[in-house]
Amino acid sequence: LTHLKDKNQHVLVDVREENERPILPFGIKIPLNQLSEKINTLEKFNTLVFICQSGVRSAKALEWAQNNLSDTNVYHYKYGAAHFIKYCTHGN
Repeated sequence: LTHLKDKNQHVLVDVREENERPILPFGIKIPLNQLSEKINTLEKFNTLVFICQSGVRSAKALEWAQNNLSDTNVYHYKYGAAHFIKYCTHGN
């Protein structure tokens, strides 16, 4: 995850609903059902990493991106937002 620090090239995309917690301290929030509407925003980045609560929606977002964003590197964080926050704050 250390390669995600260059904000101009990479972005973490939280595909959870607006009311879901924990709130991620960086990245952008685009709920899964709004990805198609925000395709112009997503196309601006070289690399997208999708994240959700448990990995299910981020896997769906990855599949969507693979079919719709051919010039973008796409990944998903399969462990979920709570694990990501713990990893970022404690390094474990």
